[in-house]
Amino acid sequence: MVSTKQSANLQDAFDSGDTYDDYAAKIRAEGGRPANLLEKSEATVSDANLDVAPFTNVNKPLKVLVLSETWCPDCTDNLPILNEIAKRTGKFDVRIIGRDAFPEVADAHLKEGKFRSIPTMIFFDQDGNEVGTFIERPDTVTDLRQQRRREVYAGDPDFGSPDTPASELPDEVRATLEPRLAEARASTRDFAIQEVTRELGEIVARA
Repeated sequence: MVSTKQSANLQDAFDSGDTYDDYAAKIRAEGGRPANLLEKSEATVSDANLDVAPFTNVNKPLKVLVLSETWCPDCTDNLPILNEIAKRTGKFDVRIIGRDAFPEVADAHLKEGKFRSIPTMIFFDQDGNEVGTFIERPDTVTDLRQQRRREVYAGDPDFGSPDTPASELPDEVRATLEPRLAEARASTRDFAIQEVTRELGEIVARA
């Protein structure tokens, strides 16, 4: 059970947050890469075969406070998954806030106790008791992305080492590398959708 103060902080932050539709509208209004990523993410999720059984077993809807920033690719990847589950099951009441606008909430939910990673999805019941927290992405997704990234670099010696910042590469090499890295990331999308859904299901199973 969380402290009364922390519970109040969560509720106050929740009450000030945006619904998914309002937050998505902000991203679309800003345009650019985040808007493009969100559109692609929403399209893949809407067609996905999601295992929603763990969520339908929740007795009462849970509140979900999400810390996000519009520039974050993991946010545009994973918020549509949460929203799709909420739409299909009616078990989540979601509100989204800016991480940097609520440092006290972010610092109470650090990844590995050190990092303000996002998205951070905090699940809590109607009494303010926290059920669990999802941060950034599943480790399985990180591992697969790293594997695909290594494969891209191994496929062309001009790319050099995966540890070398792309900004240090010649412009013509970077122009070839960046689309391939984007394709490699996109190739993990279906797996990521299922893994995020699984991990969220494990959290709500504790409700």
